Amino acid sequence: MGEAIVANPVGRNTTVHRWRWWAFVLDVALTLWVARAAFASAMIGFLVLFLAPQAQDLFADWIEGARPWSLLFFTRAAEFLFLLFVVWAMPLHYSARFLLDRDARYQNGWKRGGSTSGAIEGIEIWVPRLLGLSAFAVVLVGLTRALANVPDSGDSNLRLAAQQQMWVMVAATLACAVLFYRFVEVRRRKGGRIARFGRHLDRLVRPVSSRILAALPLGGEGAAGRGVSIGVVLLTIVFAVSAWVVAVGAEMAASRAPRALAIPLIFGAWLPVLTLASHYGRKYYVPFITLAVAASALLTVIIGDNHTVRRISVAPLPGLTFDKAVELWRKANDCSDEPQRCPRPLVIAAAGGASRAGFYTASVIGHLMDVTSPAGRPDATLVRNRLFAISGVSGGSVGAAFAVTALATQDGRTAPPCKWLHPLPPKDDLWFGTTVYGWRDCLEMLLAGDFLTPVAIGLSFHDLLRFGWWQDRAALLEKTWERRFEAIIDHKSLFAGSSADGGPCAGLGCPFTRLAPSDERWLPLLALNGTSMSTGRRIVTTLLCPDREARDGAPCLRDGTVQTRLFDEAYHFHALLGDDRPPDAEWPWYQRLWAYGQRWFLADYWAHLTAGKQFNDIRLSTAALNSARFPVVSPPGAIRNTEQQVVDRIVDGGYFENFGALTALELARALRAKGLRPFVLVISNDPETLADLPADIEADWPKVSGLAHAEEMDGRWFGGITGPLDAFANTRNARGTLAMAQLRAEMRTLLNEDGRSHVAHVRVRPEVDGERTKALSMSWWLSQPVQARLHEQIECRENAQALSDVLREVFARETGLAGKSCRPQ
Repeated sequence: MGEAIVANPVGRNTTVHRWRWWAFVLDVALTLWVARAAFASAMIGFLVLFLAPQAQDLFADWIEGARPWSLLFFTRAAEFLFLLFVVWAMPLHYSARFLLDRDARYQNGWKRGGSTSGAIEGIEIWVPRLLGLSAFAVVLVGLTRALANVPDSGDSNLRLAAQQQMWVMVAATLACAVLFYRFVEVRRRKGGRIARFGRHLDRLVRPVSSRILAALPLGGEGAAGRGVSIGVVLLTIVFAVSAWVVAVGAEMAASRAPRALAIPLIFGAWLPVLTLASHYGRKYYVPFITLAVAASALLTVIIGDNHTVRRISVAPLPGLTFDKAVELWRKANDCSDEPQRCPRPLVIAAAGGASRAGFYTASVIGHLMDVTSPAGRPDATLVRNRLFAISGVSGGSVGAAFAVTALATQDGRTAPPCKWLHPLPPKDDLWFGTTVYGWRDCLEMLLAGDFLTPVAIGLSFHDLLRFGWWQDRAALLEKTWERRFEAIIDHKSLFAGSSADGGPCAGLGCPFTRLAPSDERWLPLLALNGTSMSTGRRIVTTLLCPDREARDGAPCLRDGTVQTRLFDEAYHFHALLGDDRPPDAEWPWYQRLWAYGQRWFLADYWAHLTAGKQFNDIRLSTAALNSARFPVVSPPGAIRNTEQQVVDRIVDGGYFENFGALTALELARALRAKGLRPFVLVISNDPETLADLPADIEADWPKVSGLAHAEEMDGRWFGGITGPLDAFANTRNARGTLAMAQLRAEMRTLLNEDGRSHVAHVRVRPEVDGERTKALSMSWWLSQPVQARLHEQIECRENAQALSDVLREVFARETGLAGKSCRPQ
């Protein structure tokens, strides 16, 4: 056999060549495994910025629409590049160098005899360099994908400014990558200015780095430790940054590093801790990272998590029966004595979609307020009185809560309550507009805030430990909404109230039950849809009694019969909150002891014991989040009863049905039973959801929806895993379109009026670029180009026709609005 191999040197060389390539692959894999902390950080950053349009949208708006050549832009760009260089790229490089230099098995075992590729020395040098360069590559990926998704809007200057900003950042990021490479490559040489500068810097920081190494017991510099002195100090500084974020809180950190500036912080700040855990794990053969995750999970199981729905204690108010609500609505519309003279009550179904849904819902409601106002004077009286209720889901609930709370201004006026009403220029630069003229501008400015950065920082730092008395990222999001409302709304007209024992409140920080209509003023009712984790049914947060036949003076929260229940197969949130059942008596004694013991770690429990607080209500911001707890960004919320026991957990209402159409239909049924003729307006914002499109659009389904053809989907990677997940994710929209069809059919049956409209649908149409449908970001932050795209959708021809139906049927007004088509061409 040996002679055969010699006689065929070509085959022998080919075999050796193949084995060397395999050895090279093994060497790279082992090197990446040793440097896994840095490799994981780079890969997570790549996946987020490559796959998530929400993260890419952060690059589309650097400085709130300023020109790319302005001093403000260059200042913000310099801050981002500095953080990218110092907090992510350099720590990636030095983390890998640090781990490789101090891994005894790698240095003494693999390099000196285990490797057969002959390239291990080069791999050890190039892997840290490439990991450092990967930070710049990841940002370039995000920038290029953001450029491809910049929406086309009527404001060409805004689009051009956004594109120019991103092209400038592409060039600047490439320049920084070159500078980074030159620094890490040239400083290894014996001569040259950079090398001399590096040696001087090493000597300068060596006393500090040696003390750090001695304190950590990591040993000496290492045989291959050239330049790691700087890395030790740098990783220590980055660790101090992460400790600062934890100490000051996500809100303060978000104000210092908003939006895109937070990207290097989120992906780089934990590298020092992961580096040490990886080093000691390899050294002592103990998986410290895995053990830390397991310990955190175990402690969460034992003492409970901190994802409890925020509650407040207020003086109890009588529940609002459906009869009483209809009576108050008739009084506001001057038809109490003659119900047949009543106008058509408007019910809005606001679909989910995070800030995109909130912004679009508020914009549509504000548009109706403006077009029904007297000439030259914005006045929301007509819309406020005709609008009976809003059925919201997820971001649609947020937009509804902002809009109705803005209507409930303290002085009772119906003019827009924003501070900077025309002719004063707006002081908030996050909104894409220039001047606040009416309600639409005011509500859009309210929903244009940065609600994403505190949540992202809270997820990355605070919620890694999901137990304790500190507040979770859900509470951070709620507080961000509350601060935004108070920052934009004029304090002279701010809706204010007070809780019985919780002190004063204002805006979205007020109790939910205080946002109720009265004999003096009608306010639209909120019906905010969440989903029960235990049963999958709806959990509706509303002032209305669950029994639509309940009478004044009767217990509001009784379930009633199946025939009289207002919302079928749904739970009433305040009924769960007021539940007084102790842990199940049939549980084993140790399980009941464990359930009681978890209360000791709740601040609410001790407030209940010491001050007698009942925690019978929630804030308006919490009511909105009850419907908007979609995955990752907002955790499932534990609903605790009066005994501080978890009776259910609430998640995003879109899990059940993403349009809010079913709840709107049930409200319409109840209104029709009272002799009224309701009209339902559905507001959806997902360009890829094809609800109620005409047949000629549906015929071209793959192109319009952005989905691949069926035969192309057969070749997807990991289809057996991703297929069920895709089906589950798309079910929420499928149930929504089914509810839409049911809504239209039943409204025709209920009203039985030929030639009259009963349902209108205002939606966002997809933007097709060649064969590709552009992604429209959906997160708790919207760049100004996305805002402009949503704004102009209301005025396009198809939506103008739907709004014309609303104005004619509900407000007895005609409109001549008609713009360009908003269908994809």
